[in-house]
Amino acid sequence: MSGITTVLIVGAVMFTVLGGVTLLAHIYSLNNIKSKTVGDGQHGTARWANKSEIKKTYITMSVAVTVIAL
Repeated sequence: MSGITTVLIVGAVMFTVLGGVTLLAHIYSLNNIKSKTVGDGQHGTARWANKSEIKKTYITMSVAVTVIAL
């Protein structure tokens, strides 16, 4: 094939691909996604734990610390 034929074939393929992408962009649009308020239940009912919940969940441990001065 000559150089001009190759350029024409490549150009036609590129035009077809771009046309197909444009067609798909109109069919599969993001405009149909329902808008939601930010944080609309996506993390459950997250809140800070109160003191009684912290005492029930965690245990208190005593740690002995020895400091050696050089």
